[in-house]
Amino acid sequence: LKVRTWPETSDEAIRIHEEVAVVLSQLRDSEKSTQPLDEATKTAIIASQISALDGLAKRYQAREDFTNARTARVKLLALLKETFGLEHWRVVDANLDISHLDRLASLTPEQRNDLSRADRLDKEAVALAAQGKYQEGVERARQVCEIHKVLLGEKHPDYAQILNNLAGLYAQQANYAAAEPLCRQALEIQKQVLGEKHPDYAMSLNNLATLYGQQRNYAVAEPLCRQALEIREQVLGEKHPDYAQSLNNLAYL
Repeated sequence: LKVRTWPETSDEAIRIHEEVAVVLSQLRDSEKSTQPLDEATKTAIIASQISALDGLAKRYQAREDFTNARTARVKLLALLKETFGLEHWRVVDANLDISHLDRLASLTPEQRNDLSRADRLDKEAVALAAQGKYQEGVERARQVCEIHKVLLGEKHPDYAQILNNLAGLYAQQANYAAAEPLCRQALEIQKQVLGEKHPDYAMSLNNLATLYGQQRNYAVAEPLCRQALEIREQVLGEKHPDYAQSLNNLAYL
């Protein structure tokens, strides 16, 4: 289960992130006109700049300063396109983050409060499940699903994640009949919105494979697990923990 967390939003935190983003941008610009940086240094600067812009955007978003949040997101999108190319999954995410900001800005303050309430309910669902109170967790998760469906729509990646969370709660109760359609719905949304070369799509494939594995339906689980493994190898690499997880899952089957 994934839980959304929000950054610290003080003026000082935002000022620091703004300054860091500017300094890193200047470092990259100076590299073009002076002696080129070695590859490791350049990679480290770009990674730090990506992190700084992302952190800045999140802090502005948490303060509902959508104009400045969007500015940071647009800069981040340009950097990601330059670094990874137009088809990379991080560029897909960056475009979706901008669309999400525009959606948030279009909502009323009351509707945004409802989304904040959904975040709290999501955390409660996870906490209840950890205590073995699965049915109470399911009730919270269903409320979260409904709020996201109404305010963000059924083609939003967050809605797909909430469906996965709800499916996970059902699976923990061995209610596979309720969990499977939710997993498949989340998978289809991610296929349409994110594409098939995305880590989150691989995660949903893995979730579905795990669900079938728990039911000892290995003939169905194995190809799903292999597909998730192949995607993770391509988009994350063999040194990533998610790739190792897929290897372990396949060995289990």
